[in-house]
Amino acid sequence: MFQRRWTSEKIISHILAREGVEPLNSHYYATTYPDVYAAAERFFGSWCNTLESCGFSYQEIRKYRTWNRERVLNEIRKLSEVHSPLSSKFVQTDHRPLYMAALKRFGNWGNAIRAAGLEYRRIRLRRLQTPEELKEEIRRLYQRGESLSYTYMRNKYQYLLASGMKKLGDGSWVRAREVCGIHINCRKLAAEARKAALQEEERKRQERNEKQRQKRLQKKQQQQAEQQALLKAAKAPKAQPKKAAAVKSQPAKTAAVKTKPAKAVKAQRAKTAKTPAAKAQPVKTAAKKKK
Repeated sequence: MFQRRWTSEKIISHILAREGVEPLNSHYYATTYPDVYAAAERFFGSWCNTLESCGFSYQEIRKYRTWNRERVLNEIRKLSEVHSPLSSKFVQTDHRPLYMAALKRFGNWGNAIRAAGLEYRRIRLRRLQTPEELKEEIRRLYQRGESLSYTYMRNKYQYLLASGMKKLGDGSWVRAREVCGIHINCRKLAAEARKAALQEEERKRQERNEKQRQKRLQKKQQQQAEQQALLKAAKAPKAQPKKAAAVKSQPAKTAAVKTKPAKAVKAQRAKTAKTPAAKAQPVKTAAKKKK
């Protein structure tokens, strides 16, 4: 079997040809192009040196990036902006790489929270909120016009959903809302919202169909107008022979005019026919006399 001989130039050209098309991290190359990866290790010493020889930053390409202090703080702030729980128990379960990086960079989770500009005491107290504090927070969400459906609360305010169900509703979110004085049927509201959305979609569809129908009608009318114009243009040359026929019919009229004094013409011809015959007789007699 033919084996390609790799050089440093060939390795670099191979990597540059796949920039923006395929991943360039070491794991991908080691599994997809093991011969190129092995040759790069031989020529450049490591995959990091290979990418840097191609003019790339290894930190931007590598699949498993390192966590620095700034990245840990930015990630914590992002979770806080989307109202995600930041308790150590929740983060250990759902964001374990972040939690382990915070322990390594800040010593413990509380220090990382404080460094991000958040109150760790407030975050910890969320698990220790009294029923009255839970009621106030749920009512505040309702007054802001936010949905209190189970699905929405699970996505946006999971900590409040769990605490409310446990401390106010005995395991039921509906009873927790009723304890707060909020008597709404979220399923009915969701159904009405879906129905309104469907109606709006149907209205837009009808508008699109009406616009398309109007366009088709205009196009049809335009085609009919063009066809009528073509028919008129086709009929226009056929009207010329009628004029010629009218011209030809003129001699017939003149002939009719000339035939009006037919009797007088006949009488005149008869007279002219008789006079030459009378004059011719003396000529004959004169000829006989000469003889």
